[in-house]
Amino acid sequence: MTSNDSRRLWAWTLSAATAAGLAAWLIGETKPMWVEAEKRVVMTMGTPGTVATSQTLQVAEVSTVARLHGVFGGCLGLALGIVGGLASGSPRRGVRVGLFGMVCGAVVGFGASYVVVPIFYRVRDSFSIDLIPSFFMHGVIWGCLGVTAAIALAVGLGGGTFRFGRVVSGGLLGALFGAVIFEMSGAIFFASDDTGGPVSTSAGSRLMARLLIAVSVAIGASMALGVRRSSRLIETPDPS
Repeated sequence: MTSNDSRRLWAWTLSAATAAGLAAWLIGETKPMWVEAEKRVVMTMGTPGTVATSQTLQVAEVSTVARLHGVFGGCLGLALGIVGGLASGSPRRGVRVGLFGMVCGAVVGFGASYVVVPIFYRVRDSFSIDLIPSFFMHGVIWGCLGVTAAIALAVGLGGGTFRFGRVVSGGLLGALFGAVIFEMSGAIFFASDDTGGPVSTSAGSRLMARLLIAVSVAIGASMALGVRRSSRLIETPDPS
């Protein structure tokens, strides 16, 4: 693979990841993605009223986070799977792997959110530094999405020359690096937007999260696959 091929593959991967992050953000900003908290009758100073309680607010937030990350994981898995197939000269394989990556990414994002966010609620008050439980929550969810998307890219490229261990590590480390940058940047530039919570309160901070993680995962996965160095990663086109 020539240096031009390497640069082209990197450009495709980064462009696809950016598009996936933007698409996930646009979909995530629509009303169906946001679950409204159930209201219950409570007594306030002897007067009954219907309000959302802290419990129902948390339940709604978990459901919202799951939907948002399901969409994000699906978009990222689809984009990197397709790019892998295109880079290997097999658009058909890219479509197949992309669709598989979309399903897997959606399931992983949805499921990881339902597991991790409730844990975050239980442990966050145990830490004096808010960034620690926030990084745990974001790191686990985004790390799972990074691994899934990186595998989709590797399978799309085809062949048995890559090592899944390196691919998984690259996608995971890329996502974790992006999570660190997000936590630091959020605390500085979006200090009033609750970026340490499950869902930040501004569209701008949510856009930053999607783009930052998507690009970080793409960079980590591409570096792990050695696309700059190894021509063996680009296999012959899949005749199917």
